[in-house]
Amino acid sequence: MNGIDAGLRRLCADDDTLGDILALLRSAFADIPASPTGLLTLDDLARKCAEGPAWVVERDGAPVACLFARPSREVPGALYIGSLAVAEAARGAGLARTLMEAAAEAARTGGHWALTLDTGAGLDHLHRMFGHLGFCIVSRTVEVVTMLRPLSRRLTPADDPAPVLALIRAAFAFMDGRIDPPSSMHRLTGADIARQAKDGAVWVIEEQGTPVACLFAKPQGDALYLGKLAVAESHRGRGLARYLVTAAAAEARARGLSALQLQTRIELTETHAAFARLGFARTGQTAHPGYDRPTSITMRRPVGRRPIGDTP
Repeated sequence: MNGIDAGLRRLCADDDTLGDILALLRSAFADIPASPTGLLTLDDLARKCAEGPAWVVERDGAPVACLFARPSREVPGALYIGSLAVAEAARGAGLARTLMEAAAEAARTGGHWALTLDTGAGLDHLHRMFGHLGFCIVSRTVEVVTMLRPLSRRLTPADDPAPVLALIRAAFAFMDGRIDPPSSMHRLTGADIARQAKDGAVWVIEEQGTPVACLFAKPQGDALYLGKLAVAESHRGRGLARYLVTAAAAEARARGLSALQLQTRIELTETHAAFARLGFARTGQTAHPGYDRPTSITMRRPVGRRPIGDTP
């Protein structure tokens, strides 16, 4: 346990330090125009502690950083990060990351599938900071930027593969009758998924223990080959595919690989467009055995390139 972790603790509604934390919040947000923090009261902080988990980091008995969270009202199943503040004298020591990882662990334990937050549209320095903490921008208005950090994990060979198999079959069902030959997902088994988790990587994002998104990856030549990217219909449009591809890019860099590569069926033009938005470009086409026409296209993305829309 490092010095930062030793000073981290959960807050409660009748915490003796709420007055000092209120002062910390007002100071930290003083330079942000129209911030509602200046209107907060001790009763408001007590109510925040009752709504969801909250943490404080203390040094020499004084609060130097805090974070308040609650279940999101706008993104079902996500934990909303309401107020994150670090005293100016304590910045640069990783306190924001320490607090955010505490929130992520609490979210996983509570069955949440993501962290979400809002910032002012013009606060680019905060967008960059939250980008470094794993968040991506998912929507933007004139006044507000909404950011999301799905909570993925690596599937292990010991995990039950059946829920992942069910997710893939449901997500890929729309291909039936559209592609020829039929999707390989019809031949996919739980044993195949366990083998993929052992020999490559299977990322899953879960809500209440049920997978809502997944992605397979395995080294192939100079690239990390991606397959079986699936998102539950209930969770589409929330940036989960983008997040998983970003995780795969980090994996490729860590392995010393230069690119991400995938194949998608030639009939699925909307899928081609979706991968193009994630930074992939068409590099070739192939045919399944026994076919005298192209059945798939190959797409590739250098791992140093960010998907369009990612936080800079």
